[in-house]
Amino acid sequence: GGLAVGESAAVREAQLDAVVPLLPPDRPRYLMGLGSPGDLLEAIQRGVDLFDCIWPNAVARHGLAVSSLGRVDLRRGVYARAEVPIDARCACDVCQRHSRAFLHHLVRAEEPLAWTLIATHNVHFVLALMREARTALDAGRFPQFYRAHRGTLDAPDAENPPTSPRPARVRRPLQRGVWSLVERPGWKGGPAFRAVRHDPSGEVMHGVVPPDDEADALYVGPMGVVEAARSDGPPWVVWDVGLGAATTAMAIVRAWEAASTGRVLHLISFERDLDPLRLALDHHDHFPRLRHPGPRALLRAGAFDGTNVRWTLRLGDARAALHDAPVPDAIAWDPFSTDVDAPMWTVEVLRAVRMRCAGRVTSLHTYARATPVRTALLAAGWFVGPGPASGPKEETTQAWSEAPDAPLLGEAFLRKWAASSARWPAGTAPADRDAVRDALRRHPQWSGLDAGAREALERP
Repeated sequence: GGLAVGESAAVREAQLDAVVPLLPPDRPRYLMGLGSPGDLLEAIQRGVDLFDCIWPNAVARHGLAVSSLGRVDLRRGVYARAEVPIDARCACDVCQRHSRAFLHHLVRAEEPLAWTLIATHNVHFVLALMREARTALDAGRFPQFYRAHRGTLDAPDAENPPTSPRPARVRRPLQRGVWSLVERPGWKGGPAFRAVRHDPSGEVMHGVVPPDDEADALYVGPMGVVEAARSDGPPWVVWDVGLGAATTAMAIVRAWEAASTGRVLHLISFERDLDPLRLALDHHDHFPRLRHPGPRALLRAGAFDGTNVRWTLRLGDARAALHDAPVPDAIAWDPFSTDVDAPMWTVEVLRAVRMRCAGRVTSLHTYARATPVRTALLAAGWFVGPGPASGPKEETTQAWSEAPDAPLLGEAFLRKWAASSARWPAGTAPADRDAVRDALRRHPQWSGLDAGAREALERP
């Protein structure tokens, strides 16, 4: 008790991120004094189970109602002739029998019945929201439920804004070192979001699809994080190559903590510049997954130890740090592109990584889909297949250290490789091209193809 009184939402949520993981997992987590729909949703997302608060009744005394589209201030004259219910989706008696216009009249007349009716609706709405949240949790789709509602439930009079929004002021980008915080338009009409940009190159980390969504789609799902967390076994080791603003790492940590039944995750992040993470943490209101004790512990001490998560940082050139890191079960290969960070995409580095995984079936997942990247992986001995789509990319790339039970690139890739004028991996000198071609020719991935399909590898 006493937390949700006076401090900002960001401070409260940071405190929940720090405290809830430390509480016994077999006991209900109770937070006193929290009652607005949006705040409830944020607390549920952080692992809180139980609440009590006078908020739904208290705000009713001021003519404030809640709805699926945000708050409705029934004192305002805009509702004097609004012959519609508070919320068309609500099944409470108030919404079935009374209009906003009638409730507005009662409020302006200072009739106590107004408070009773609005409070009745507010309590009904909050209870219905909690039922929907429980259903979403039981069905394993609470993250989607949370993302669908978090931006609307506490919005003030979204249907009838009090004033026309002012044009946004043009401000200098928020910066730290060579990194800036920039606003990106939503993909295909989705909401705009913030991302971190590398100013010298102009490249943006997760700059097309919202970072959290892309991390879930490209890494958490394909890696099988949830399935691994729910299984028995020794610590599951993941390499996060390219920590950046910790988007991918935190997606993995959050998914593991939500799903683990006791198995330990050992996450190893490789990075040489921590300014992107510091910049994102300075503005964590734009990066809600960072409201967790892990990132700050990583910056402060180079490691975070949670109940079932050990997260360590390897600071410096990843090419040197990869050689003695624990052998991974899965790899998020997320350095910058070959234009900016070409040494990380060479055949030599990818071969060294695969050799490090000898004796273990390791999967590698990356946002890249370019022919030179896939060629480098194949020449390094990886088995390579298509990964999930991401924004305008119809597919990304997945690879395995040993032959997997999964779709692999085949004849279509070989035809594309033969026709490409830019097919050679980063760092491949003209004198080394025959060796790359020979490595492709010998790759067992093509064993199921007929000789005609493999002829593409012989073309100059």
